[in-house]
Amino acid sequence: MNNQQTTRRKFIAQVSSLAVGGNLILNGCGQNTNQQTEQQTPFDGAPCDDTRAVSEAELIKRTSFGYVSESPLADNQCSNCNLYLPPKEEQPCGECILFKGPVQAEGYCTYWAVKAS
Repeated sequence: MNNQQTTRRKFIAQVSSLAVGGNLILNGCGQNTNQQTEQQTPFDGAPCDDTRAVSEAELIKRTSFGYVSESPLADNQCSNCNLYLPPKEEQPCGECILFKGPVQAEGYCTYWAVKAS
């Protein structure tokens, strides 16, 4: 192999390394900023009411479905709704198939559907 081919290969390897390294550094910086923001704004409420990680579109969807964390109807709660997904292991909150985010077992929305027996 001649010297010109070796130099060209070294150049390509160095540029590739810089591109990958720069990308890792920039991604790391972005994640660090998000973590600092979350740490600066602790949530003082119930874990199932923490919707900070839920997108604006999903929050609008929750509202449009009339979701509330405590049902006004004793017999109609998320826990006995067909659309409710119970909490997974070591999670305090359930979920709903209609929208994203934490759901209280005692919650309710206008799309409540009796759980099939």
